[in-house]
Amino acid sequence: VYSSKDKHGFSTLDVMTDHGRCKFTFRGGSDAVTRLSETRLIFTDIDSNRFEVPDLLKLSRRDQKKLDLYL
Repeated sequence: VYSSKDKHGFSTLDVMTDHGRCKFTFRGGSDAVTRLSETRLIFTDIDSNRFEVPDLLKLSRRDQKKLDLYL
């Protein structure tokens, strides 16, 4: 997670994915984030693209804290 920003009810994450660096925007609140298990998450952006975090615990502590804001 390179950065996370919130503005006017929308959140933007700039992250590294398995397909390279990506920036995506989703509506603030819990509707855009689905917790599939204790460690597995799905983010759905404003264009209905889905971004999976297969194991939250494999991220650095710093990155986990950034994503905790949306859980």
